[in-house]
Amino acid sequence: MLGKLYRIVESQEEVATRGLVDSLQKQQVLESLLERSKPESLPGSEGLHYLLATPFRYPPLPWGSRFGRVAENGIFYGSKSVTTVLAEAAFYRLRFYSDMAEPPPRPITSYHNIFSAKYRIHQGVALQDAGWRPHWQKLSDPADYRFTQQLGAKLRGLGIEGIESISARAIQSGLSSLPTEGDIEGTEGINVALFEPTCLLKRPPAQEADVTAETNKDGVTFLIKSADRVETHEFQSASFVVEGRLPEPA
Repeated sequence: MLGKLYRIVESQEEVATRGLVDSLQKQQVLESLLERSKPESLPGSEGLHYLLATPFRYPPLPWGSRFGRVAENGIFYGSKSVTTVLAEAAFYRLRFYSDMAEPPPRPITSYHNIFSAKYRIHQGVALQDAGWRPHWQKLSDPADYRFTQQLGAKLRGLGIEGIESISARAIQSGLSSLPTEGDIEGTEGINVALFEPTCLLKRPPAQEADVTAETNKDGVTFLIKSADRVETHEFQSASFVVEGRLPEPA
């Protein structure tokens, strides 16, 4: 399996740490200290750009991730289209907003970058293929991750290096749907989960776009600035609600 994925990251880390020191030399020392405090890199990530290696260094969130349990190594997640990665990001921005103790007086503005990377999975599974149709509903469940976490553990045990699967957030937001017959075609609504850093090609990620996000209780608006265009995408909070609330993130 060979492909291209997109990932969105916060763009404020260096700005935040630069404000703590008064020279570039001290900045370098601070960054070195921060690097030493981080978990060890996963074997196989040597030579990878830090944006590609970092996700493998950290275990999942307290409730796990879509295909990872709490005690398992980190997984590199991405999406096969920009709009799908925005749908995933919108859900997380809304969760962050809803978890605040007090609603802020105005929308929250945040700044992000979208980058792309190439991957090659020698031992992989495409869960969007028609053979997995009986499991599509569980694979894309927006709130219950038990099936996918069990599947992820089983696939890892079988030596699977990575998978392509269905984005629950793309379905919720109306970007994609589950067809009644055949495979799921194209890249829209498809995510990538890499269990091994060796799946990523050892070349620098490509900067695709600068993103400004504005989040309030009703939704998220993204302003995307790429080399040849400026566009906006909006996602409504109500699209992601399950049984009256936003699910735990995964």
